[in-house]
Amino acid sequence: MAFVVAIIVLVLGAAAPPIESQGVLPHVTVTLTEPAPITVGPVDYEHVQVEGVVAYGNLPKNTVIDLAATNDNYWNVTISPTRVTVTGGFPASDSFKVNMDVRVPAKASADRPGVLTVEAIATTPPPLSINTSGMA
Repeated sequence: MAFVVAIIVLVLGAAAPPIESQGVLPHVTVTLTEPAPITVGPVDYEHVQVEGVVAYGNLPKNTVIDLAATNDNYWNVTISPTRVTVTGGFPASDSFKVNMDVRVPAKASADRPGVLTVEAIATTPPPLSINTSGMA
């Protein structure tokens, strides 16, 4: 079973609060650090590094968290890692760092900042199946 557990949007140049769903239910929180302002030249791309933390709780062991990052200006965005497997016992709670590289094109306008979206999708392992046929 897969479900979207966290989506965070960061306007480059403006801070955004984390989106959270916490309590006894499984939850994931994505928090991004605001990048430093940059000046884009007339010819070359600029690489903006954005760091973040993904924290999770109450997830079953072997849950897979897939991460994706996009930008509304169609700027190239890479995120690392793209997949993490929960290894703790149930309920597992932990956090890990993510790094993004946003490739801002030459002559990008400050009047139209990029909106960075990070999506975390958790896929839980299938329930354990015990075959009792043939047992006395």
